[in-house]
Amino acid sequence: MIPAKTMAKCPWCGCTTWDLGDQRYNTDDSSVGHYKCTGCLTHAVFFAQGHANLFVISELAAELIWIELAVVPAWALEAERLEAARAELSAIHRLETNKAMGLPPDARGMAIPDDVRSEWTDRLASFRSSAAWQHPKGFERSPLPPQMPAGMKAFIRQPTGWEQVNPEDTANLPIPTHPIRTRHEALFGETFAAVKSALEIEFVPTELPSGYGPDPLNLVPWYSFFIGPVEFTVGPRKRVISISAKSPLPMNLIEIHELSERDEPTYERDGDDLAVLIHAWGREKLLEYLLAIGRAARVLRQPGRGPRSDMAFEVRGLVNWPTHLHDDGQGGMVVLAVVDAFVSPATPRKPWRHNPWSRAELIEPNHHGISLERMEPVLACVPLGTSDGCWWRGEPDPKKDCDESPYSPWQCTLEDLTHEGRQLVRTLQELYRRPVRLVTHIDT
Repeated sequence: MIPAKTMAKCPWCGCTTWDLGDQRYNTDDSSVGHYKCTGCLTHAVFFAQGHANLFVISELAAELIWIELAVVPAWALEAERLEAARAELSAIHRLETNKAMGLPPDARGMAIPDDVRSEWTDRLASFRSSAAWQHPKGFERSPLPPQMPAGMKAFIRQPTGWEQVNPEDTANLPIPTHPIRTRHEALFGETFAAVKSALEIEFVPTELPSGYGPDPLNLVPWYSFFIGPVEFTVGPRKRVISISAKSPLPMNLIEIHELSERDEPTYERDGDDLAVLIHAWGREKLLEYLLAIGRAARVLRQPGRGPRSDMAFEVRGLVNWPTHLHDDGQGGMVVLAVVDAFVSPATPRKPWRHNPWSRAELIEPNHHGISLERMEPVLACVPLGTSDGCWWRGEPDPKKDCDESPYSPWQCTLEDLTHEGRQLVRTLQELYRRPVRLVTHIDT
């Protein structure tokens, strides 16, 4: 039984004791418990959060829903404001105490000399038990619960004792978002926006229940979304953020593997490169890891996705193909890393360029060689990737010639290569001690 000094008096029979029933939940900063009056068996719910206590007496089943959706977020926000006010008072008290005791202004904890630490600790404890710290200016009374439903009797404990809540006084009080949920949405909203911007893609995250422990108030949900055919699942654990990706096609996971070797987080990789899991310590690592896996996922497409939904899409190699651009469906592309045989610094030549509108013939049994607009001797020509897509910038304009139209074929640059592709280019440069240029051809 709970004594009357802890709970409100039963408004029906005047009983001063309550029996504790089951407890709905109990977190670090709040708890909800069910009670029955020992006199008339009236049902009640006791809710405590921060410095505020609420006692709701009702035969309705909606009291818990109201507490979770309205009272919890409102009082959690109030509790954070109270803690901020107390922290400010504590900082002022610490400065005054240190000055009075001849200590440095920032001295605290183990930095306090042993011979005066006991006195310093006693002063801090005395201050925190004072009314000035318990109820700072603006927090002299517990906040009213917002928008209390009709038909409920509720009592709130104030410094002078339990007071019954008038529903009319709560009708216009706003119901805020829980501060934990606000910070959670800001973290993942900003991160997902950065991923979309950096990879030039779009996706819509779907909210999932937390994959780590109970979350009865749904404050820290996980999220699921697709980049290409790859399904991502992202959400917070106790100290880290879990990132997992599952793909129907093998992914190039070299970049995220190297990041895992550098940072040494929890890391698991499927032997066929169809799945990967990694834990990110903080916001910066979350974005870095998502971009690394996102680049591997962006180059993959499967039947039924994107503008060419009538055929299976195949990509190979070390190129992050621009799947966000227009695909004319007229052929494919190949990217080559070329090391020229003749480079004369004394006689600069016009840069070698192929006509992107001309088509290179694929080598077939009835063909002998590749037909290009221009041929030059090279020391090395390494294929970096092929694609069934033919990517173009802008939109076609039939009224203009090809050279005048802003509709032009995509040209691969070093930034468009995967991490492994950039490593290969650097290796070629070191091996031949000559620049490597990237050539993008349209294949028929």
